[in-house]
Amino acid sequence: MKHVISINYPESLAFSLKMNNEEFENEIKIISLIKLYELGKISSGFAAKLLNLSRVEFLELLNKYHVSYFHKDVEKDLESDLVILDEIMVGAMQNNLNIILPAL
Repeated sequence: MKHVISINYPESLAFSLKMNNEEFENEIKIISLIKLYELGKISSGFAAKLLNLSRVEFLELLNKYHVSYFHKDVEKDLESDLVILDEIMVGAMQNNLNIILPAL
């Protein structure tokens, strides 16, 4: 079952963005789905499906809107892991240890 969301906006808004009404309405749809993804409310696959895109195309679209495909918790985990790895590497260098890291 499909539902429709109606938003009243002045025609001058689309015009000021150099878009016709159809382009503006599509832009609102894209931005809304990207924001829902960014907030962790929907998956990238679901957003892609609603936009008739592949998941990869949706993830590439995120860059256009300056949205990371990593959620904030993942970014924090990665930053923490990099700090720990840096500490391990510094400690190994200070103790003249050779550490072999697996290739990714």
